Amino acid sequence: MKKMIAEVKKRLSAKRFCHSKAVAETAEKLAKYWGVNPEKAYLAGLLHDIGKELSLEEMIQIIPQGTILNSEEKSIDLLHSLASTIIAQRDFKIFDEEILQAIKCHTVGGKESGPLAQILYLADYIAPGRKQPGVEEVRKIANIDLEQALLMVYNQTLTYLNE
Repeated sequence: MKKMIAEVKKRLSAKRFCHSKAVAETAEKLAKYWGVNPEKAYLAGLLHDIGKELSLEEMIQIIPQGTILNSEEKSIDLLHSLASTIIAQRDFKIFDEEILQAIKCHTVGGKESGPLAQILYLADYIAPGRKQPGVEEVRKIANIDLEQALLMVYNQTLTYLNE
């Protein structure tokens, strides 16, 4: 794990690395609380943005043709989850489908989101350093009602994407 953390730190800006560490730690805590594998949650959190700082062109190059939806093709915010999934698998040798699915779904969720993906999605929203409107309320709800917290975040995400 130390080698992986060092490699992630080397690939990301200091700000993005701090965010990824905060998401990993938040995901680990939420996973312990809600009965999900905390090691997988930490790893998914650490790698969830590993492709975020690539250019749009670099993302499109590594994502297989036919995978990108029309609504995603010009948005780093949407494409980085696919790019990060591919990098986690290709460069970090992560083949656990649950971890890969969590990374893939961390930006907008998805109907195929399992418990680990839900934890990562929520952790990315409430991690220390996040200051968007409503985050404090979601932080309070996250340890009381997971489903309600997720619904609050989905609503915020949809509002952001529509804007």
